Amino acid sequence: LASVTDLTVQPGAEKPKASASVVVGRCEVFVPLAGMIDLDQERERLRKEIEEKEEFLESVEQKLNNHQFVNKAPDEVVDRERQKRRDATDELERLHENLADLEEV
Repeated sequence: LASVTDLTVQPGAEKPKASASVVVGRCEVFVPLAGMIDLDQERERLRKEIEEKEEFLESVEQKLNNHQFVNKAPDEVVDRERQKRRDATDELERLHENLADLEEV
């Protein structure tokens, strides 16, 4: 952010194409990426991250689909795995959205 030359505050603004975003409290900050990074390289990075996250989610799903694991493991262990599944699903959704945004550029 040290090289930010222009800052616009716009309540309810839509996410610009080819931008990164971060949520801070009730605010969402968008940073345009065009001209700042290699978009092809970023697309490839996102595809790889999606693949890794999908593999991770599949391993968590296998545990949770194993009735012996769910029935014999302590509740807190099963709850942790369910939280991992929720977190991974949320992350995958964001990654797919980011990739879709970059595919439009």
